[in-house]
Amino acid sequence: MSTSIRVTVWNEYRHEQTSEAVRDIYPEGIHQAIAGPLNQPGL
Repeated sequence: MSTSIRVTVWNEYRHEQTSEAVRDIYPEGIHQAIAGPLNQPGL
């Protein structure tokens, strides 16, 4: 039996739009930095 967990990663995406320093660190948004490692088969 396989169990899955659904996770929603949400961010207002405001700072990435208004701050070049934040955009340099998180070019795809901090939500993608968090969601990327969670988006793997079997996790």
